[in-house]
Amino acid sequence: MKEETIKFYLREVCDTINEVFKTANINYSVDDYNKPLTGEPFSLNGINMVYLFMGLERRLGKPIYIPVEDKYCFFTIRTIAEFLTNQSSSN
Repeated sequence: MKEETIKFYLREVCDTINEVFKTANINYSVDDYNKPLTGEPFSLNGINMVYLFMGLERRLGKPIYIPVEDKYCFFTIRTIAEFLTNQSSSN
């Protein structure tokens, strides 16, 4: 069940990146899931990361609260998906 939830959120994060940044439905590889969003191939800056955060909140229809101890969860597609999975299982 947890792996299915992570896969769901991996897709949601990728779809949000495509939607927010108007990319042409990039086919993400498993390797892309572990690459820093601030590096290649994404090259998102701080403002872009805020737009991604807001886009995810809008897409998921709920606010996302990130505690200080989880401040690095918004680093890769996988860490975002894992954070959202853990957050949804604790609710």
